[in-house]
Amino acid sequence: MIALIAVIVMIAGVIFIALATAGVIRFQDPLQRMHASTKAGTVGASLCLAAAAIAMGDLGAVVIALVSILFLVATLPVAGHLLGRAAYISGSPLRTGRDALKGVLPRAKSSLDDRTRSIPQRVAAAVAPAAKKKPSGTRKR
Repeated sequence: MIALIAVIVMIAGVIFIALATAGVIRFQDPLQRMHASTKAGTVGASLCLAAAAIAMGDLGAVVIALVSILFLVATLPVAGHLLGRAAYISGSPLRTGRDALKGVLPRAKSSLDDRTRSIPQRVAAAVAPAAKKKPSGTRKR
């Protein structure tokens, strides 16, 4: 009976992890991807850890699983929030069409991808005038 409960909880955890993966693949907005990965991923991993603890039935395994679940619940949402905030501030495109944080947080005018694509052109433009200069001939010591 305990093995059956462990299998059911493990299947539920795997379903949540599969849903998190599908959300990361399907969503286009970085903020939506972050939401899918942190919420469903936390629940799925917690259920898988609980299933392993149930299947083992050992007090040590239960304590380790509970501490691990507590660590996941404490850290993954905070990490997701920080990643989402960094994505917003860096100017990543919002696919939802509405900016709820406009005026609350600073935001770059263009995305990081757009800004880094123009770096080679800016470097070439800065190097070109220096390459055209002719050496002065003699050098004073």
